[in-house]
Amino acid sequence: MNDIDRQAALRERIVWPCRAIRAAAIGYAAWSLLRVGAFWADADLVARAFSGWYGGEPALADGLRRAVGFGLSLSVWALVIVGVVAVWRLTGHYLAGRVFSVDASVALKRIGQLGLAAAALDIALRPAIRALMSPGPALDPHFLARWVRPEDLLYAAVFGALWVLAHVLESAASLSDEVEQFV
Repeated sequence: MNDIDRQAALRERIVWPCRAIRAAAIGYAAWSLLRVGAFWADADLVARAFSGWYGGEPALADGLRRAVGFGLSLSVWALVIVGVVAVWRLTGHYLAGRVFSVDASVALKRIGQLGLAAAALDIALRPAIRALMSPGPALDPHFLARWVRPEDLLYAAVFGALWVLAHVLESAASLSDEVEQFV
């Protein structure tokens, strides 16, 4: 089998998974925007949620506070959108046959970085939004349990693993390019 046939066979095997990943990334971004928007639009839900999450104090869920909370939440969502673009670029490299290329590994590294940044920003914004929405102190003895959730560790592990894998693939692709130049 020659190189052109191998490339065509590879593309045939990865076209549907790449399209599914693209659709999932876009779907996640749209779903999360709708979910965050619906939450912040409902004053009663915001008041109940913040009162329940943070010790029964009545939340201050007026329109301005909810708008600011929504804006802060959108900053995390903006990183999700940049991540969707990075996923689109990565799958574009794969669909073009550049699976083990420096460009593909750089795109994968970007996804890992953006995922880590979004998770860190989300954690950092929790006490700020809490301070905005509730009259009590934003920091309390239960800081870790209230601001860092188990899924945050999962996100860190998954996106950190992608970032490390991208470094390994980038090194391998660079080494392969150097060897190819000698031949």
